[in-house]
Amino acid sequence: ARLIMFFQAVLILAASLAWLPLLNIIRERSTPRDEVVLLGDPRLRIVSEHVTDLRDPAFALEQGRLLDTLRIFRAQNGFGRAISAIQIGIPKRMIAFHLGPDSPFNLSSPFVMINPEVLSVSNATFTMWDDCMSFPGLMVRLVRHRSIDIAFQAADGQRHIVNDLPLVCPDRQARALITLPTTLPPQTTPATPAACCLPCHHCHPPLNAPVP
Repeated sequence: ARLIMFFQAVLILAASLAWLPLLNIIRERSTPRDEVVLLGDPRLRIVSEHVTDLRDPAFALEQGRLLDTLRIFRAQNGFGRAISAIQIGIPKRMIAFHLGPDSPFNLSSPFVMINPEVLSVSNATFTMWDDCMSFPGLMVRLVRHRSIDIAFQAADGQRHIVNDLPLVCPDRQARALITLPTTLPPQTTPATPAACCLPCHHCHPPLNAPVP
């Protein structure tokens, strides 16, 4: 009798495990998702507040929503390495990152950068094409500092300071002479992302031409 009960328990467990993928799909589709706030929405102009209590259950939920949005965006679009909280309507100073194993930060991805602060910037700058999750399909040419010093808190409350964080990879300097047209076609193929720099959503060669 005990042997029969044992096999019945094994069969029930196996059946339960077989249903897990389907249950995960149902749960995924039924879970409310945050939409990325798009260009023109007045919420993008709100000045975000400092996160004051990392142990607040409400903050934990907001952090989870931000990470989920980044995960879903990456799964649907095949790219996306960072998103800020205000981009899903949360006016808090935090950014979710997914940088892979070669992250310039000593943190495993994905992670959330809390209360980031730029301490200093390099005098040297470069120009590049970039876009944003809040205006997908629109490319803009902008000026970036080649490196910055940054301080932030991790989710465990530990403060991190990163000096001379490169915003463009040294091994990509040879691309600086590449000239792109003023306007790019809608389906522009991005270059391979550079893991050693602070990433944008797409990784495009820097330009040597001044920004008009």
